[in-house]
Amino acid sequence: MKRPIFLLFITIFFACNNSKNITQEKVNPLNEKIAGYFSALHSLGKFNGIIYLKEGEETVIKNNYNLRDENHSMFVQSTDQFDVHSVSKLMAKFLFLNLETEGKLSRKDLLSTYIEDFPRSDEITLDMLLNHRSGLPRELNDYEGKLIDVSTEEIVELIKKESLIFEPGESNQYSNLAYHLIYFILGEQFEKSFEDVISEQLFQKNKMVNSGAHFNTQYDRLKRLAKNHEKDGDEFELVENIMDDEFRQARIFSNADDLMTFADLLLKHPRANELAKENIIQQSGGADGIRTHVFVDIEKEVKYVLLCNTDAIPWEQTLKDINKILNDEPFEIPSLPNRKESPIDPSLLSKYEGKYQFNDLGGMIIEVQAKGKNLILFQDGEQIALLKAENDTTFFEEPTDENVFEFVENENGSFDALMG
Repeated sequence: MKRPIFLLFITIFFACNNSKNITQEKVNPLNEKIAGYFSALHSLGKFNGIIYLKEGEETVIKNNYNLRDENHSMFVQSTDQFDVHSVSKLMAKFLFLNLETEGKLSRKDLLSTYIEDFPRSDEITLDMLLNHRSGLPRELNDYEGKLIDVSTEEIVELIKKESLIFEPGESNQYSNLAYHLIYFILGEQFEKSFEDVISEQLFQKNKMVNSGAHFNTQYDRLKRLAKNHEKDGDEFELVENIMDDEFRQARIFSNADDLMTFADLLLKHPRANELAKENIIQQSGGADGIRTHVFVDIEKEVKYVLLCNTDAIPWEQTLKDINKILNDEPFEIPSLPNRKESPIDPSLLSKYEGKYQFNDLGGMIIEVQAKGKNLILFQDGEQIALLKAENDTTFFEEPTDENVFEFVENENGSFDALMG
């Protein structure tokens, strides 16, 4: 991350191009709600991308929304391909489940069955890797080379050097490294790279003709790739789709139609419940300037694909609001916040002083200092924000900030910080 996720600047862009809704003889009531929500999000300059939602076999909405940008690099159409990033983890789970059904491997297997010399591999099961309970950290620590040049075998060797951050099975921490071991194991089953396996066993078998892997030249299916954008102040800046600090394995691209095909495969899988939590199968993916999501409600047979090629979208809130709409619960149409500063006892602020580490943001450390009625945030010794109190526990930088900094007292009598 180049900056904390709560440091957002809001500006309003006007619609440049909005495709028409898919019309039905009888309009699905979800259409009006979903279309209204994303139209509002788009009008605030917070959504550029595609929403595609189906209920059973019926298309409820398939819209693309485009913001005006000077170079027209943000423009997307429904057939465009997007880098899916961590959605590849759900694809790997799907392939794993197929192999398990065929009796070729099991989630109960120990890692030592596949990588004998991996440290503590006789304590780590494949299920722990699949469900982020292995103890492996999110990313490699202190690697200074170009990750994009690292081979699959070299990745395994690098992961071997990492220390576990908790005992296997005793906690939960999202781990990209765990999934790189899964990718390696899946590749070994076919004596091919994971890129070849996913191209052949998922994309080719299921006629996902617009999906592929960037570093798989055998199946070159890249046609028109959506470009990624970060919001910097009032402007959107183009960022590279592929960075030097990313692994090349599982650099997968797809489009809305193919991802909906994948959602159908998940829904119809005889063991779909094993991929679900409370009847929901879902996975987000993202990197600098891009967000993707695949969602399946097994019970209601509702599926949606959400693709956005900017980081301006309030991601977590958007996903929560879509769930409210799908569950016929009250929700709010997106609008600009108008936060108010509240008086606060300056002595209270001293309780929040200290250093806070955010493991989900690559171990980023934020130092908090109190100054008068404000909190000052520092990163690497540099001041990055001056926060005002909205109430005794919640702080913001600008009245229109979507995201805030919140303190929650923990069982030790100190405070944890929530950012975003």
